[in-house]
Amino acid sequence: MKLEKLNTWLTFAGNIAILLGLVAVAIEINDNTRAMRAQELGALEEMDQNLLAALDQQFMRVWAKSLTEPERMNLDEILVATEFIVIFLNNLERAQSAYLAGVITEDDWHERLFTAPVFLVTKFGQTVWKNIQTDYSNRPGFLDSVNQSLKSSPVKPDDVFFLDLQQQLQ
Repeated sequence: MKLEKLNTWLTFAGNIAILLGLVAVAIEINDNTRAMRAQELGALEEMDQNLLAALDQQFMRVWAKSLTEPERMNLDEILVATEFIVIFLNNLERAQSAYLAGVITEDDWHERLFTAPVFLVTKFGQTVWKNIQTDYSNRPGFLDSVNQSLKSSPVKPDDVFFLDLQQQLQ
């Protein structure tokens, strides 16, 4: 009888040890997940900073020309403006992956997504987007999200607000 009692207690203690081990593993997984999320979020922020760092005066002149006179752009200007759009889209695609992995919130994803019209609804942006959509064909959810964003958020460079700013700046 004593041996059975001892065996019961040892089994109980073993089960408690296993349970505590599982709790420790769960805590470690949670810590690692939070660290991975923080690292990915940091990488997204760094990508955004790198994109913003590219916005020097020369680029801004090229970008302004892409908005107002895209037909007068030379090949170098087309390359610079297109490269910026491609980098923006790659950053956006990575943000969507981060959202789908639970690294960023839905609000963060939508905030990033709704900047797409700024770059893609102009004549130049539409032309670039039309020609590079196939590069994203393996990500139909991404294509659908960007295209939906473009339908719901029209931005035009000849908007009264921008024309008013242009007059004030001259």
